Amino acid sequence: MRFFGELANVSLLSLTIRSLRQIAKIAIVNLTEDNMSIIIDHDENLGCTQVWTRFEINFIFSVYTVKSLRNNEISFELNLTNLYDAIKFSDLTSSVSLKLIKLGQNPFIRIEIKEGVDKEVGVTQNLPIRIMSPNEFMSHKEPEFADPDVQLLMPPLSRFEQVINGLSEIHLPLEIRANMGGEMVLAVRTEMSTTNVKFTDLEKPKYHNNEEELPNDPNVQACVTISIKELKKVLTCSELRPSNLVCFLYDSKYIIIYVMKENMSLLYFIPQIY
Repeated sequence: MRFFGELANVSLLSLTIRSLRQIAKIAIVNLTEDNMSIIIDHDENLGCTQVWTRFEINFIFSVYTVKSLRNNEISFELNLTNLYDAIKFSDLTSSVSLKLIKLGQNPFIRIEIKEGVDKEVGVTQNLPIRIMSPNEFMSHKEPEFADPDVQLLMPPLSRFEQVINGLSEIHLPLEIRANMGGEMVLAVRTEMSTTNVKFTDLEKPKYHNNEEELPNDPNVQACVTISIKELKKVLTCSELRPSNLVCFLYDSKYIIIYVMKENMSLLYFIPQIY
């Protein structure tokens, strides 16, 4: 089993890890010949967010090797805070490499950072990991989801964050109602009152492999109640400056927020709370 990579996009990985560690401290890293995935997978019954992040290898690494007896695929658990702390001070002149090593009987990811133009000054850190078997990893792979009841592009992210920050001060669950007519309503209910914020004229996502346009029907509706605290964690993805966010609503079940950015993707699964 062998893995070595020199990062080509340290800042993007650092920003991604900083966002993901708001959701959980431990993540699963999956390495294949084509992609690197970072997965946060909780028990959905606890109302926690699950995340599947995927980078194209040629986008995140300038040099990359992965070898294993299982189709050149390696999976392991890693502490995201440790990883973020190891690379957060790297700059554009830094050379950052990751390597799978073994010290005694224990596996580690060795992170070596070399600074400056000559790359002679270096810092090395060994981060403990837990290797996962292929069978164990299979239960954490991104699942195939059914078609959603409603799917819309999210409102402008800065405005949406502003609204969520205001509603979160009430410290109650957030009800998200939306329809295929391009409307989305955020509601927080107390015993005495209900606070609503409505977005209109939201666009529907377009798919290259789908010749049929999505219906423009306000009668096609969905409503999901989620933890506003969990949603705020998801919105830290704004640091990545995504090109678009798509919200998929599954009535009374869960929502999926799909973050689109060139050469990478993030899928956030937020279950309904009761």
